[in-house]
This record gives sequence, structure tokens and C-alpha cells, in this order.
Amino acid sequence: PNVQVIHLYTAEKLANNIPSKIFDNLMCEGKPYSLSNFVYPDYQHRIFIVHQKEGVYAAGKIRVLGDIYSSLLLNSIDNGWIPPVILFTFDAESQFLIEQNYPFLDLDSNGLKLIISQLNEHSKIDIISTRNRFAVYEKTIIDGTEILLPDFSQEIPPIQLFLDLMHGRHNGFLWMQGGGTFGRTDALISLLVVIAQTYPGIRVEDTHLSILAKYAGFIYEILLDVVSINKTPSPTDITMDKPPKKAWIEQVSRWNAGAYALELCYGKHNISAITSGKVSLSILREPVKFLKRLKGKDKLNLYTIFHKTKVLASAFFISQKIARNSLDKPDILQGNEAKACW
Repeated sequence: PNVQVIHLYTAEKLANNIPSKIFDNLMCEGKPYSLSNFVYPDYQHRIFIVHQKEGVYAAGKIRVLGDIYSSLLLNSIDNGWIPPVILFTFDAESQFLIEQNYPFLDLDSNGLKLIISQLNEHSKIDIISTRNRFAVYEKTIIDGTEILLPDFSQEIPPIQLFLDLMHGRHNGFLWMQGGGTFGRTDALISLLVVIAQTYPGIRVEDTHLSILAKYAGFIYEILLDVVSINKTPSPTDITMDKPPKKAWIEQVSRWNAGAYALELCYGKHNISAITSGKVSLSILREPVKFLKRLKGKDKLNLYTIFHKTKVLASAFFISQKIARNSLDKPDILQGNEAKACW
């Protein structure tokens, strides 16, 4: 009863890099909608649902984000709206949990509270990110509604496992996680507006945001003790393509094509600390810690050593093949040929 739900609607998108105007009526008539700081006595929370108008230029996650950040948030600020101090990005499946001893998760923990407290206690930090933690999601029923929840008992694909071991800890794996990035509202809006309007073909906007944040002089860090759970296909899932393909390889291929496009845009030397796809030599400085993470919950024996070595070898050779394919088909970030993602 203390929540107000407000439905908003985008008008037709005139180009892939021009934000659609947003209205509070389906016909998109009258003055574009602006947020306000007016306090409604009956409501403590507001939920805004933005319905996107289908169109030639509308498809793509970054494009509807551009509509929201530019037409709704930025224009509302221009019209006098004072936004909350903190803004955060998350995915539909994001859960924020505390993980201080990989791979053991505290399933009853409140990672959201911990990461907000870090921002409040360290005023110099502009943006803070969770670490990534992949999981296979399974359908379940809660209160009569079918939803997806992570099943941590299931094995995840080899490259996704390797990324979990590396993310936030080693050079080349220091991007801020799109499923859990928190920051000062002005910092995040400024970066995401630039990305959406200038690069409508980007589909790894979290990595892109990390690169721009670094060179714009923002102070950011990855909080190692908090993870955001990220959905990945199981090793056996296949796509609906003809011929069918392994879904987890297609997931990694999308990331690689996006990362290579950023390399072409900014130069390898400018982005290699954030994203490189290479095995970092920093592993050699703490090999015991890495091997403990690799062992995970398994007992240390010959079978575990053999199996984990096989997984790492598989991740290496498949990643090399994916990287070679990315060289031939990098994402196109700008212009009419920039393709949409989802």
C-alpha cells in the first residue's frame, strides 16, 4: 500500500543514438514526463515502469538505457529534480551476497547493505562494484509464481569458472560488474549518457563504463567481499540456432566481440588493465591462493587435480578459438551498421 507504480511510455526513436522522449500516457501526448521531488504522503516508494515503443532503432539494451538516462533522468535534473545521492545498476537475476571465502556463500547475508555502507563511509569513492559470481538458474515456484533462482550445486562452464576466479583480483579482469555497480548518481548518469548516445552498438556497457571512469578520473573499486549472482547457461544448454550451438560459448563470444570492439576504439594499451582476456602473471604472485580458489569445495586428491586441470585447459583452448573469431567479427559501435543487443 505504500508503493506508487507509475507507467511511462517512450515515443518513436528517430535514430539509434537519439534518446526517445518519455511520456506518462500511451499516446505520448503533451509534455514529456519529468521526475519531481514532491512528497506524496501516502507513498514511501515509487516504481517506474518504462514501456518501450517498438521501432527500427529501438531494439537493444543500451538504447532503452539511453532513453531512461537521457530523456528521463538527465532531463528531470535539468528541470529541477534533485536525484538520490546513490544509483545502482543490476540485472533481473542479480542477488547481492557476501562471499569472504570463495566459493562459500552466505546465502542469508545482505551484500546490498555492506556495499552501500562502503559508499557512505568512503566519500572519495565515486563508483563501487561487486565481484561477479556465475550460477546456473533453474525454474521454481514461489507463492504460485514461476521464477528463476540460482542453483549453486550445478557445475558452471569452464570459461565462466575461470572468470569467477579472476574477476576483481587480477589485471585484465577489473571491469565493474553491470549486474552490481553502485555509485554517485552524477558520475554514473554522466558516463552512461555518453556511452548510450555515442556508441549505440555497445553491448558490454559495464566494461565500457569502467574504461571511461578510469580515464575521466573517477575513483572506483571492486569490493571483493560482495558478489552479484550472474546467470549463465549450463555446460549442456544449446541455442535455437541452426545448427545449434553451445549456449555458454555464445555468451562468452558476445562478450569477446564487445571487448575487442573497445580495444579497436581505445587501443589495447589503454584497456588491458581492465579487460584483456589474457592470463594475468599476477597469479604467480599468489599461486597458493589461486589454487585454493580453483579447488573450491572439492577434496584435494589426484582426481580433483586432474579434473580441475582439464577444466582450465578446456577454458584456455576454447577462449583462444573464441578470441580468433572475435578478430573477424568485432561489434560495430557507431553508425547505421551498429547492431542491437537483445
